[in-house]
Amino acid sequence: MGQVVQRHYDLVEKRVLVDPILALIQISPTAQKTFLGDWTPYESESVASDEPLDMVEHLVYRLVFDAIRDLANTRTVPPDGVVREARVSGVSNLAQRHEPPLLELVLRDDDILGFNAGFDTEHLFYQGEDDGPEDMAEATRNPEDCWVDVWWDHCPPSWSDPSFGAKIGYSFEDPMLLNRILEESAVPGTKKDRPITFKQAAWLGDNILDAWATSALLVRLNSERVKDLDLLRQRLTSNEALARIARQLGLRVTPRTQPSAGEAAMRDAEEGMLGDSVEALVGAAYMDGGLKAAHAVAKRLMMRPLEAVAPTGYP
Repeated sequence: MGQVVQRHYDLVEKRVLVDPILALIQISPTAQKTFLGDWTPYESESVASDEPLDMVEHLVYRLVFDAIRDLANTRTVPPDGVVREARVSGVSNLAQRHEPPLLELVLRDDDILGFNAGFDTEHLFYQGEDDGPEDMAEATRNPEDCWVDVWWDHCPPSWSDPSFGAKIGYSFEDPMLLNRILEESAVPGTKKDRPITFKQAAWLGDNILDAWATSALLVRLNSERVKDLDLLRQRLTSNEALARIARQLGLRVTPRTQPSAGEAAMRDAEEGMLGDSVEALVGAAYMDGGLKAAHAVAKRLMMRPLEAVAPTGYP
C-alpha cells in the first residue's frame, strides 16, 4: 500500500511541479537563469518567508513571468523542445476543460499546460500609507502573497488530419461537417444553421451502431446463444464502452452538470456525452459518405471491443 501511495505522490509531483518547471525553463532563457540561481528565502524589514511550499510556489511564479517576458520579445519557442507552441493571455485557447489561462503551453504530444499566476494585494501596503514604490515592489516579491495555478488538458483532434481518418477508418469528404456537428457538443450554447444537429447525428449513429453490432454478434454467435444477443449488444454499445473509444480517439467534452451534483454525477454525465460523441461521429460519416462510410467507421471503432465481448469461437 505504501508503494502505491508513493507512486501516486511521485506522479502528482511530476505533473504539478517537475514537468511544468522543465517546460518553462525550456522556452525561456531568463526562467532558466532564475531556476539555476540562488533560492534564498525572502526577507525584508518586517516580513520574512522561508516556508518550503511558499518558496517553491514563488519560484514557479517567477518562472511564469520570466517566460512571459521572454515570449513578448521572441514570440516563438525553441524548435527542438517538448513545447511546440506558447500563448500569452489569449482570448481563446485549445484547452477543452479550462478558460484561457495567463500562459498556455502546447506540448509535442498535444498535451496542454496552463498557468495562472498573480499576487494577493491584501498585504501590498503592509508598512504604512507613506510607503513608496520600492515598498510596493518588495510586497509583490513576498512568497506569502504570490500564487500559481497549474492545470493540464489535451488538444482536440483535427478532423481534417489524415491520421484521424486512419483512426476511424474513413476520411471525410467534408471535414467541416464533422467539425460543426461535434463542436456543438464541445461548445455549449452554439446554435447555428446546420444540415444536421449533434443530437440528430447521435440518434442516427446510435441506430447504425446497434444494427452493426447486431449483425456482427449474429455472425459470431451460435444459434443457441442468440438469447444472449441483447445483453452482449448492450455491453458493446454502452456509454462506458463508447466513452472508452472516445477517449482513445482524443475526443473531449465539457459536462453541463454542475459540480455541486457530485463527482459520480459528473462522471456519468461525461461518459454519456462521450458516448454520444462516438454515435454522432458515426452519424456524421453516414451524412458524408452514406451507409458504407458509416459501417466502415463502426467496424474500425468496434472490432476490438467486439472481440473482447464475443471472442472468435464464443460458444
